[in-house]
Amino acid sequence: MSEPARSRLGDAPVGGFVQGLLSPLEALGFLARHRGLWPYAAAPFALSILLLGGLIAGAAWLTYTELWDWIGGQAEETSDWLVAIRWILVLTAIVLTIGVATFVFRVIVMIVAAPFHDLLSERVERVLLGKSLDEPFSWKRLLVDLLRPVVDVLKLLAYQLLLLAVFLPVLLVPAVGGLLYSALLCYIAAMDYLDVPMARHRMSLAQKRALLKTRRLEVLGLGVTSTLALLIPIVNFAIIPIGVIAGTITYHRLIGTARSGGSNARDLGSERGA
Repeated sequence: MSEPARSRLGDAPVGGFVQGLLSPLEALGFLARHRGLWPYAAAPFALSILLLGGLIAGAAWLTYTELWDWIGGQAEETSDWLVAIRWILVLTAIVLTIGVATFVFRVIVMIVAAPFHDLLSERVERVLLGKSLDEPFSWKRLLVDLLRPVVDVLKLLAYQLLLLAVFLPVLLVPAVGGLLYSALLCYIAAMDYLDVPMARHRMSLAQKRALLKTRRLEVLGLGVTSTLALLIPIVNFAIIPIGVIAGTITYHRLIGTARSGGSNARDLGSERGA
């Protein structure tokens, strides 16, 4: 899809949501076209494999062993019906635990891999702004700037937990409560990816919220796709670095929309060069 076509798509509310849904695919194509970004995506990808694989394996093993001992106790002989109930409960618990572990995984990876995500996002911006990627990967620079991205992620996490707590009563609304809360979870997931470039540009919380409001449905669309992708085996290993790229591309669209709407540089935060 051409850039003018994408721009027209994003101008309409429904089109903006669709554009957000497709943004991870756009990011995947962007990564495929710019091989200079591959080394910067490799570290977050490797961390995702290690952390997600460990979380799922550990959670499933603990759930199986603990629940198996709990149901039926230590009886030497077990009836057929108790064995059947045991297996149903064990399998159900494993599925639920894997779901929770997958959700927790995103939070952990965003914290642990924050410096790598920041560096990847900065390199994406260099491409978007037409700058060279010839500068070699620098471990020294990564270590020097290690703390700031982690602190930014923790600040955002505190705000997100507050949002989830405030809107918890929404779950009590019949029929639509769960759907609305799920939408909030998806929006929060998108905030994780968009916060990487926003935090690097030293935007305050008020500035971030103002920027996200410019294209709320596009932000939600990004969150829906990235959240669903976490539930797909193999795909979930790659979705977080892809999400960071998608968040950075979307950030620049939001900046363009805010500026065209009359926001000035002070409203948008400092535009530190990538």
